[in-house]
Amino acid sequence: MYGLIITTKFILSNTTYSKSIRKYDLNTQGGWSFLWIGSTINCGSLCTKPHHTKGSKIRMKAGNIHYNCENDLPKKIALFPLEGALLLPGGFLSLNIFEPETLEMVEDAMVSNRLLGIIQPFSSGTDYLPIQLYKMGCIGRITHYNETGNGQLFIILQGVCRFTLEQELVNTKSYRIALIRSNIKDLQEVEFSESINRENLLNIVEQYLIIHEIEYNWSNIIQTPTPILVNAFSSLIPFTPAEKQALLEAPDIGSRAQTLLALTERSLMKQTGAYHYLN
Repeated sequence: MYGLIITTKFILSNTTYSKSIRKYDLNTQGGWSFLWIGSTINCGSLCTKPHHTKGSKIRMKAGNIHYNCENDLPKKIALFPLEGALLLPGGFLSLNIFEPETLEMVEDAMVSNRLLGIIQPFSSGTDYLPIQLYKMGCIGRITHYNETGNGQLFIILQGVCRFTLEQELVNTKSYRIALIRSNIKDLQEVEFSESINRENLLNIVEQYLIIHEIEYNWSNIIQTPTPILVNAFSSLIPFTPAEKQALLEAPDIGSRAQTLLALTERSLMKQTGAYHYLN
């Protein structure tokens, strides 16, 4: 097991929401913080727009680095198995690192390309077999690195693009390394999809916030671009690891929105016994 505390970040219309169990607090710092039974989830931009010149295609920017094409991405990467963690392209994931193998992995990444492969396990493994991993994960770039003074590290990863796990490599490190195939389409700006029923999305989001007695500023939510809203709630709502994997593997923002609606609908039905029909 890796020792760490997971934090995810995203920005909603340059506003910040903080939640301590059941409360969202609007301020101006640009994040959404969640406290879930001893673990903290902070959320910054899930749909960061990189700097670009007029007439050029918009590409992904993580920290100071632009990722424009396949040649900008690694063919092999250190794997960071994290159950229940959802890092999406443009999104943020903050981690406290204190296990020796993860400390070594992060230090090696810092003197290389700062990239790690966040991927979920789907089995616990045995004494004879390693933990089995899903085939799709997300490349994250370390954009913030801090030594905490107690032998631990605090890092923030920004999602660059999803990847498919091709083959794990035998190596002498204490962590896993694999050949991967990057999803180049993720480098492009997330655009609005006409297949997304924004009215349904907002309706389901509002019901979820009300049922969980979460205070919110609706005027800010309705001003949030649809792709950011979809990615934000995909990361924030405490879905199961398998459900989060389904959201990660959705081929486009429209498909992710439909998956998000279906999963949230089912969650609401279980909690209230009521049916919230989708159009």
